[in-house]
Amino acid sequence: MLTWTSGANAKLSRAIRSYTGMSGGTVLIAPMPFAVAAGDAFTAYPGCDKQMATCQNKFLNLANYGGAPFIPSPETAI
Repeated sequence: MLTWTSGANAKLSRAIRSYTGMSGGTVLIAPMPFAVAAGDAFTAYPGCDKQMATCQNKFLNLANYGGAPFIPSPETAI
């Protein structure tokens, strides 16, 4: 999630579709309503991929993991 803290889009947020590093840039899931100008500040929040390993290794928060990793996905049901 990316939340703008200054500029015309201040207080607006968008989900991040992809991030390819400092030189590659960030692609948002939807465009911002106003043009982003050089110097506009934002805060980027880390996302959750709903995986138990990510909850433990990235966020050190396995005690609050709310997923169900051992239930088969609908695609595998017979």
